[in-house]
Amino acid sequence: MIFTSASANEAGRIRPFTAKYSVENDYITAGVAYLSLLPDTNNNFDLTLRTKPKGVFKLSSKGSLREQAKMPSYNEPYNSFSYSYQDKGNRKRDYTTIFLRDTKKAKLLKAGKTQTITIDEPVTDRLSTMLVVMNELQQNNSFSAIDVQVLEHAKMRTMTFTNRGKETIKTAAGRFQAVRIHRGSPNSNRETVSWFAALPDKAALAPVRIEQFKNGKLTLRLELLEFSTVD
Repeated sequence: MIFTSASANEAGRIRPFTAKYSVENDYITAGVAYLSLLPDTNNNFDLTLRTKPKGVFKLSSKGSLREQAKMPSYNEPYNSFSYSYQDKGNRKRDYTTIFLRDTKKAKLLKAGKTQTITIDEPVTDRLSTMLVVMNELQQNNSFSAIDVQVLEHAKMRTMTFTNRGKETIKTAAGRFQAVRIHRGSPNSNRETVSWFAALPDKAALAPVRIEQFKNGKLTLRLELLEFSTVD
């Protein structure tokens, strides 16, 4: 069965969900990843990405990462009020960003120190860029490109997301006609390609494959294994 997404109305809607992905590259399978968009006890929403390594990666804690963005609404992607990054293998990399949007400021909390940063709206965190793209696809399945301001650590960066058209891809969860989105930044040797598709039986839009590259070489691939919506 091939799941298709031919137009904006057929591209699926953003809905709270949980998903499981394989984590690999062209040589090894390093573990699994869990992506979720779920309500919390305060009627806000958490977008969370966790990677769980296995084998030698599990023994070294390498690849055990957790990112989380908190927001009042997932249909307004530039409204996250916090973002946290945790690396079990290297706690020195852990940090949290608090967005104080009313004052156009953000606070970076890292290694027991606090740094205040001036921000220009609209701006989001790097995990919530996924929701920016999903909202764009939800409204306009054939958009060409969008520039997104992202606060990474203490720096404002511009990421460009380019629509490369539709492709049929296969994962353990099925075959999908997906929209391929390329992400890049000026003066960066890193890029990401993501495939988003509708899951008609779930009436939901989701990333079904994500590939990360450095200097043109694949470093990481996530492929969808399981997906379920949450009412």
